[in-house]
Amino acid sequence: SDGEPLSPFDMKRLESYAKSVVEHHMIQDLVPAVTRAFFAGKIPVNLSYGQAAILLSVGLQHRDISQVEEALNLPANQILALFNKAMKKMYSYLKSQQVKAMEASMPRIREVKFTPTKIGVDEDLEMAAKETTELMKKKQEALMSALGDLEQYAIKGQNSEWEAALEGKGTPKTGLISVKSNKTKSSETPAETPVKTPKDKDSKKRSKDSKQGLKSSSKKAKSERS
Repeated sequence: SDGEPLSPFDMKRLESYAKSVVEHHMIQDLVPAVTRAFFAGKIPVNLSYGQAAILLSVGLQHRDISQVEEALNLPANQILALFNKAMKKMYSYLKSQQVKAMEASMPRIREVKFTPTKIGVDEDLEMAAKETTELMKKKQEALMSALGDLEQYAIKGQNSEWEAALEGKGTPKTGLISVKSNKTKSSETPAETPVKTPKDKDSKKRSKDSKQGLKSSSKKAKSERS
């Protein structure tokens, strides 16, 4: 109105008066600008002759309600009712223009078109699982090639040979058990794999104890001679 848009607070005051929440004194400062916009054709609403006369008297001639009552020879309550109807029409138009301006400033919604895929969901999942399996297989092959020949770390001998050796029959004093291997080295001589047994640990412990006992007895003999 009057070349300047009304502020949100002004629109809220007009809305409150249009809903008869507040009296006309709350919008008295807005009436002149709104009246000038109406008579300039910027607010194209239909008003009756009585409403236009009251709007002219209050908005452009700056008369109060008692002066309008004398000029139009109408009771005050009827003047206020006609003035309220006129301001309702003004507010409705201004509100609609405000909504249109907000809608124009908002980005437009673009229609999104979805293109169906050539393969179904089950086929897509199956392809993804196949790719994952192949990738894991390649990683395992790379790991195995990095480790080299794992047979070199294998324990030689058959199960029957190990069972016979672990029974303790014919175990040497060293406590080591040897089992013949089926594989041969470059010289084609059979290889043996020594394995330590609990007897080997016991024999080492007894040997260590006997050595310590000899040392202590030797020291005791030297002390007696001296």
